[in-house]
Amino acid sequence: MKTSDFDFYLPEELIAQHTLEKRDYSRLMVLDKATGEIEHKHFYDVLDYLNEGDTLVLNNTRVMPARLIGEKVESGGKIEFLLLKRIEGDKWECLAKPGKRAKIGTEFTFGSGKLKCKVVDIVEEGNRIIEFSYDGIFEQVLDELGERRFGISSWSEKPKDFERRQFSDENYKIGDGENKKEVEERMYDCILKILKENKNKTIAIVSHATAISYLLNKWCNIKIEDNMLSYKYNNKEILKGPINYCETLKLTFDIENNLKNIEKI
Repeated sequence: MKTSDFDFYLPEELIAQHTLEKRDYSRLMVLDKATGEIEHKHFYDVLDYLNEGDTLVLNNTRVMPARLIGEKVESGGKIEFLLLKRIEGDKWECLAKPGKRAKIGTEFTFGSGKLKCKVVDIVEEGNRIIEFSYDGIFEQVLDELGERRFGISSWSEKPKDFERRQFSDENYKIGDGENKKEVEERMYDCILKILKENKNKTIAIVSHATAISYLLNKWCNIKIEDNMLSYKYNNKEILKGPINYCETLKLTFDIENNLKNIEKI
């Protein structure tokens, strides 16, 4: 199976650009598996379709407004920056498009001067180090001016060895997100909370493959070999696959919430 099997055309005007003030008013498509009939509802209607014994999958990933569109101070030329990680203070490593406009010493402005930056260095892979200047709190300014897209606006723009670095470097972040240890602890705390609140129930948790790898690192020996992830639990390989693929695993816990077994399903 390839990810391209799931590609489909979606017109730009049908892609939500902003969240609703009342989040439960977002649209909900209901598919009747028996008849194939499709209904268009709102998310607050979801309770009408849940029955005892059903599984509700929750997505607790977080997104920051990491994409900035600005212009060159000298000429007004357009520039796009994608923030990858904070170096220190107001210095960030980022992708620049077009890169030829982002030379060392060049200054850019965003939001009619609410946010400014200067290119201070060019590092490996051509990424830029920029230093911001602004009034107020950076996160609030970024929230106002930035676009909320997951770290990269398209997979063609992702940093080289994105998945490998995200998995193997415990300090690697995209934007002002979380590093490996932070994701591991947050997911583990989330699972413990779910287990304590849902005794004797089947719970499915869906997340991207790298985050799941962070979590399994608490119990498994995970190695990267030839761009493949190898998971071993109690010295037995439970699965092996590409770094960026998805798989379904069953984790069994005892009454004290200690892990008893991991198996591929």
